[in-house]
Amino acid sequence: MTLGEAIKSARGSRDQTWVALQLGVSQTTISDWERDRNAPRPGKFKQIEEVLGMAPGTLAAIHYGESVAPASIDDAPVEQGQPNPEDAEGIAAFGQLTPENKAAVQTIMTQLLRAQGLDPDEPEVD
Repeated sequence: MTLGEAIKSARGSRDQTWVALQLGVSQTTISDWERDRNAPRPGKFKQIEEVLGMAPGTLAAIHYGESVAPASIDDAPVEQGQPNPEDAEGIAAFGQLTPENKAAVQTIMTQLLRAQGLDPDEPEVD
């Protein structure tokens, strides 16, 4: 099941516009998510799950292809670009992890970067 299929299924008979209003996004964004044209940011998964009555961690598990996704990764933005407030929260949370969990997060981030066709060892160039 894709993220889009999961969101559409959980939305049920509720209209896309209502869901969009609850999430603070456009109806077009909901449509794009459901058609897998775009995907919601991992930091938005929890809110989507709450609005649609989905089990916590469902979207992260689909997104990361795991049966249980690490909670610390759920809020971490994966897009490249300028830092934003969500980045600061993720960095602060990372600092509180045990060394073992930090290593797990680094492994997952490496896998995500490679999945996007990026080299995790190459510095980002603006």
